[in-house]
Amino acid sequence: MDSVQSRRSTGGNVHRHSSHNGNGKNLIRTETCPNGRASYVVLDNEDFGALCTADRERLVDEYFRQAFSVDDDTGMPRHVMAIVRGGAAHLADPLRYLAENEPHVKGQCRKMHRPNMVESVNIADYYRTVQASIAGNCTRADPLNSISLVGTVSEEIGGHFPKMLSSLEDSPFLRATLPWGRYSKLKLGQPTESNDGPILWVRPGEQMIPSDQLVDQHPAKRARKSVAS
Repeated sequence: MDSVQSRRSTGGNVHRHSSHNGNGKNLIRTETCPNGRASYVVLDNEDFGALCTADRERLVDEYFRQAFSVDDDTGMPRHVMAIVRGGAAHLADPLRYLAENEPHVKGQCRKMHRPNMVESVNIADYYRTVQASIAGNCTRADPLNSISLVGTVSEEIGGHFPKMLSSLEDSPFLRATLPWGRYSKLKLGQPTESNDGPILWVRPGEQMIPSDQLVDQHPAKRARKSVAS
């Protein structure tokens, strides 16, 4: 399997350095961003999937060993992030999944134009708002606060969604690093014991939305506008 080579184009200005060979380890690359010179670990999921099961498991461990490595002299992390390109391709759109399969799940939106104002909404209505407000690849819908996927306690919002969690665990990288995974220090028996997620939240990229496109929907202002007109 060591003969498998990366299928990703090497074009562009990013500097790349391959890991040492052996059991697919050559597929792990360290890339350096020309803007700031930060380094990050990269693995292409297509190449990873071409390995045998045993090599895949070993490569997961090697990937995280490099991702979390520190400099011997400074004690600082060597890399700013680690990326599995195409690693989430098998996942359904989580917001669409909840809207279609758990439409009555409640969420809370924080108004972009009034950050102190929070509105309750069910997930199906929120999804329709997101879809209807997309322009320039960016939704104008208000941010959705965190929804727990592993059950709720106290004032948390969300629920336990076994099928969503199972789809996350289909990724060997996520399976190893979820709060109940083998790399976790929590030693949990099952997902519902987790107090550390996973969670779902939505941000519309409001920094990309011109301020003149943000319409204040506060009831008092709507009333004043109606009177003025």
